[in-house]
Amino acid sequence: MSSAFRLAILECEAPPAAVLEKYGTYGDIVTNLLTSAFETVSLPALEVVKWNIVSAESFPDLDTVDGILLTGSQYTAFDDDVWVPSLMEYIRSAYNARKPLVGFCYGHQIISRALGGTVAQNPAGWELAVEKVQLSYLGAKLFGRRHLNIQQVHRDAVVEAPPNVEVIGRSARCGVQISYQPGRILSFQGHPEFNEFIVTEEINERLEQGKFDNDFYKEAMTRVKLEHDGKLLATALWEHFLSAAQDAAMARASRL
Repeated sequence: MSSAFRLAILECEAPPAAVLEKYGTYGDIVTNLLTSAFETVSLPALEVVKWNIVSAESFPDLDTVDGILLTGSQYTAFDDDVWVPSLMEYIRSAYNARKPLVGFCYGHQIISRALGGTVAQNPAGWELAVEKVQLSYLGAKLFGRRHLNIQQVHRDAVVEAPPNVEVIGRSARCGVQISYQPGRILSFQGHPEFNEFIVTEEINERLEQGKFDNDFYKEAMTRVKLEHDGKLLATALWEHFLSAAQDAAMARASRL
C-alpha cells in the first residue's frame, strides 16, 4: 500500500435530487463518513476514485486500489441488469486478489450474490429509519458493544450469506444485517453513511413511488431522528481496510 489508502467507490446509483444538491453523490457521502474518523484517530490520507457502475464500461484496475466499497441503490440485486454480470465478476476478482470489500445496502447484497449467497425480497417487508442491530459474539468483539443502531432503507435482503462469510449482526426484520470475513468482507444491509436528512429524502421518494402506505411511513419517521452509530462504524471500516492492507504487505514481504 502507498502512503495513502486508495479506495475505489463503486456508485450504484445517484441519490435523490435534494441529497445530491446538499451532499453530492453517494461516493461523496461515503467519503464524508470515512473522513469523519479523522477527528478521533490517526489515519493515512484517503485517495478516492468514484466509479459509476451503471454507465461504466470497465472497472478500476485492481493493482491501483487498496480497497473497494459498493454503495446503495434502488436497483434490485437479484435482477440481471445489463451491468450485473460484469460487476459480479469484478467483485469475485477483487475478492480473489484479497482486496477488502465493503458494501452498503445494494452493495452488501450484490457482494453476497457474487460470492455465492442468496438475495431476495425480504420476507418481513420494508425496513426504514433507525433500527437496532443485535450483534453476535464476534460482532460484539469487533465493534465493542452488544448492538448497533443503523439507518435503514431497504425492501430486498440477503437471505443466505455466502460460504465462509459469517453473519455478525441481525435485526428484528432482517436476519443478515452485517456480513464479515476478516480482512476480506465487511458489509451492511443498513446505511452507516446516511444521516436524518438523507434518510428522510430517501423515504419520501419511495413514498411518492407508492412503495408503502402512509401509516408505515409515519411510523418510520418517528425513528428517523434517533441516534445512530455511523461515526463508530467509520472507525470500524478503517480498521477493516487497514488490517487487510497490513496482511497483504506482510504476505508480499514473506515472498521476498
